Amino acid sequence: MENPTAIEYRLSVPNPRSHYFHLEVSFPTPEPGIFVVALPVWTPGSYLVREYARHLIHLQALADDQEVAVISRDKASWEVHVPPNIHRLTLSYDVYAYELTVRTSFLDQDYGLAQGTALFLYHPTWQDRPVTLELALPDGWSSASG
Repeated sequence: MENPTAIEYRLSVPNPRSHYFHLEVSFPTPEPGIFVVALPVWTPGSYLVREYARHLIHLQALADDQEVAVISRDKASWEVHVPPNIHRLTLSYDVYAYELTVRTSFLDQDYGLAQGTALFLYHPTWQDRPVTLELALPDGWSSASG
């Protein structure tokens, strides 16, 4: 049985040669008003500020099936304006991934390395919620995790 409070992530690779991962994140029953989402600015074990958000493009939000405004707050966070009585807030976006290091993501026609810190938007007060991750990979690709 699915957890109704889980945040659901979906990572897909529609065109590996473009070096862009496509991501969707779905937040269940958000409160109406301003809902903040962010990317971290650091990675555990790497003690420098990282600019992961600079690789994020095409950020869009749907409250149930209605498009809602997304406004940049600062270099690593955004405000989503959630109307009342919404069951699910879904954000979709693309992340450029063509830097092969232990702290970044990489994607080309042969394989991808998905560094979660650089890819997954989160809501700051929901960090203790359960999450699910669906991978939609090209034919012939497999996944592995540490």
